[in-house]
Amino acid sequence: MRHFYFVKLFALLTLLHASLFASLSDKSAVVYYGDDLSYPMVGIHDYIIVEPDNIQTSAPGFQTYKEQIYAYISINEKIKTNKEIKKAWILGDNPSWGSYVMNIAHPAYQAYLIQEMKKLYHDGYGYRNFFFDTMDSYQLAHVSKKDKERLRQSLIHFIHRVSKTFPKSKLILNRGFEIIDDVHDEIEALLFESYYKKIKTDTMQYVDVPKEDRIWLDSQLKRVQAYHIPIIALDYLPLHRKKEIKADIQALKAKGFIPYISEKSLNYLGYSSKNAFKREVLIIYNSHHLEDDIITSSNAHLFASTPLEYMGYIPILKDVNEPLPRFTSNRYAGIIIWLENKDADIPHLMKWAKKAILEGSKVLFLGDASLDLNHPIAKELSLNPSPNLASKHDANTIIYHDSIVGYETQPSIGYQKELIHLPKNQHPYLVYKNSKGETSTLAARTYWGGYARDAALMSSFFGDNAMWILDPFKLFKETLGLQAFPSPDPTTENGKRLSFLHIDGDGSMNRVEENPKIFSIELIESDFIQKYPFPQSVSIVESETAPYGKYPKLSPRLEAAARRIYAQPYVEAATHTFTHPYHWRALELDPTNEHYRTHWKIDYTYTTKRELSDSLAYINTRLLPKGKEPAKTVFWSGDCFPSENVIKYTYDHHIININGGDTTITNDKPWLQLIQPFGIKYHNFYQIYTGEQNENVYTNDWLGPFWGFKKALQTFELTENPRRFKPIDIYYHFYSASKTASYEALKEIYDWVMTQDVMHIYTSEYPPKVTDFYSASLAHDHNSWLLKGFSNLRTLRCPKTLGLPSTTKSKGVVGYKAKGPDNYIHLDQKSTKILRLSHRKTDPISLLDANVRLESYHDSHYHFKGHMPIKIRFRAASGCHITSRPKVRIQRQGSLYLLSSKTVKDIYVTATCQ
Repeated sequence: MRHFYFVKLFALLTLLHASLFASLSDKSAVVYYGDDLSYPMVGIHDYIIVEPDNIQTSAPGFQTYKEQIYAYISINEKIKTNKEIKKAWILGDNPSWGSYVMNIAHPAYQAYLIQEMKKLYHDGYGYRNFFFDTMDSYQLAHVSKKDKERLRQSLIHFIHRVSKTFPKSKLILNRGFEIIDDVHDEIEALLFESYYKKIKTDTMQYVDVPKEDRIWLDSQLKRVQAYHIPIIALDYLPLHRKKEIKADIQALKAKGFIPYISEKSLNYLGYSSKNAFKREVLIIYNSHHLEDDIITSSNAHLFASTPLEYMGYIPILKDVNEPLPRFTSNRYAGIIIWLENKDADIPHLMKWAKKAILEGSKVLFLGDASLDLNHPIAKELSLNPSPNLASKHDANTIIYHDSIVGYETQPSIGYQKELIHLPKNQHPYLVYKNSKGETSTLAARTYWGGYARDAALMSSFFGDNAMWILDPFKLFKETLGLQAFPSPDPTTENGKRLSFLHIDGDGSMNRVEENPKIFSIELIESDFIQKYPFPQSVSIVESETAPYGKYPKLSPRLEAAARRIYAQPYVEAATHTFTHPYHWRALELDPTNEHYRTHWKIDYTYTTKRELSDSLAYINTRLLPKGKEPAKTVFWSGDCFPSENVIKYTYDHHIININGGDTTITNDKPWLQLIQPFGIKYHNFYQIYTGEQNENVYTNDWLGPFWGFKKALQTFELTENPRRFKPIDIYYHFYSASKTASYEALKEIYDWVMTQDVMHIYTSEYPPKVTDFYSASLAHDHNSWLLKGFSNLRTLRCPKTLGLPSTTKSKGVVGYKAKGPDNYIHLDQKSTKILRLSHRKTDPISLLDANVRLESYHDSHYHFKGHMPIKIRFRAASGCHITSRPKVRIQRQGSLYLLSSKTVKDIYVTATCQ
């Protein structure tokens, strides 16, 4: 009976959750005071109210959505532990919340509030908008009516003062009905709490709002509505009561309000009139015994992240040894539990997983360590284990396998301590029989998600030969119920695969094998930089080239070569740090240890500033010609494992970062696990990985064969077909020019990329596209999709089964190009876009592809600008005509227009159709 209830409740919750989406034209809001803000989940909202102390404003997600984000400020109440509060500012107490009621009429207190806002607003990364709470709390003070009126007037004066001090800021007030007639022109929206559902402050229980309270609220809200001010109604309900939440949302919308329903702490995301498409997949891993305790060596990152990212989903990795998140179904598209070992609190994990399932999440258990078959909850999940009566040396026979089995290798089933028996209504993936005739299901899809034991999952979890037994794309899709959708894709723009090149600066002083009088940097400059005029990004190791570095006698020649390189118009500068740290985390913990970096006879103590900001300043002031775009990118050195603090430093100081990630798939090892994800997330900051690895890896740490970098061409092909996982990234060091074989390999790669039909970009342009991938927010209503956060990333990869994009009915969509089962959809510069899909092709004109960026688009007027001479193609109906400024060669081939030039890189195109 309990099992039947479990299944029925899960199905009901899933249905209700799926139905919470609403019209994309509805205004929506979120109020979130926690410290783990999901930008993909909140970005689609018009109003995002946060607790500023819990948000890192230099995070790329915050910067993407800062115009929609409002910083919480309590105006008429302050917590009693605030040591900055003066006694003269206090009017009394609010016993319900244990806070002080403040005197808004006190000039010094107003000045204090303004100063607090200035700190939040600061130039660079600060907040732009504010949410004022406790507006009515002055009425709690035990003062005369005359004094209360004085306080009301002072509150009005304060709002006027804020408007003058922060003229570009938008304000949302919590209530403030008594002052609305005087400040309505100065506020963006008004929020009020508890129309249908509220929290009883003495017991903190969820209760209904009395009818008489709503009658009073209606009388106040009519005055607000008369000014056509958006009204946000915040109601409180437990997040698992989705049926009530849905009804409350509909009732609040019917009253003309913008609804937001959340739990009492506001530390978890609730629901509004429209809700984001869930792209995040929670992956639980075990940090114990990981290599150097680094998350990047976890199965969750090494094996699960790449397939999820290709499908458009974002892996969110959480350590099982840390507190696990609550209310998973309102944020995550699914949950994967993949523990590397069993030394974790498995009983607690099983209880947590059961709760997540009951709330509507689907859970996939991967590996033997992740799922305790003997825990009582396993039986509730319809997993019925029994001891294996066969001998350890007896053979096992596979009696059934689904098409999902055999993705890269076939299973080899050794002795299993326990047999797993499933009810017939579940979907097995792999079933075997032992010598006693007993059967066991090693992997299956179930009503709550699924599982796969080690023997059914991968051939090994170590080395370059780890191969998937189960197809991970199908496994994740089927067990977690992941939907196909128009997924953000940072590998492509305007239908062209992206291509970039970056040089790590070490080895600049290496002597060339065939002519020892020449340094590697000089040969790279003469034979590659000068002869191949496409975008190239070149870094320097300051301690190699600077006169105070390791090679002071060589410095004049090394710096001269660097200056010649940076003088080229198609070269951008970057730093490869000051001392080339080999082991970033170790050096940060032991900053004087010269074994963790390049060392020479100087007294040096590591600082992040010296390695990054100061080395960029060295390049910008000493090596770059006047007027050149300053260097702003760091190419990580050594092990490429900087700590979260170092990653955060780059965002705090406007530095772009790249390197790391071992994408080395080749013909002799064509395994998916050798394609790494786009990057790794540390809280709300990202280390961005390279597209493919450098020659040091292909040459076995520069031990040979020195022609090994030629294999990168195989990597470029295998990350393009059958799936485009990565852009092209020619990534090498100056020392590649020192060996004849490596020089020839490099030349072959340069020559190859010149023949490719790609969009060439600078390396610094790629990481912002990846951070857009991680923060882009989407919502949908049937075949229409709302898109936000696509400022740098301009491509959606959409399965053809979902339909074709309509450029005339969409907003910010200019065309598409087919590749395999997908259409790559081209987006313009607009901050908010609407994609409408149809199964009928009706557009008179659309962009097919272009090797240059679309700078702007409006009413059939296109502005393209790129780094290479233009090559642009349009699809056009018979009555259409295309012109350009400046004039270039325009050819028509049936329904295609081709615009090309040998010199023009900046062009305006106009399309007219009868």
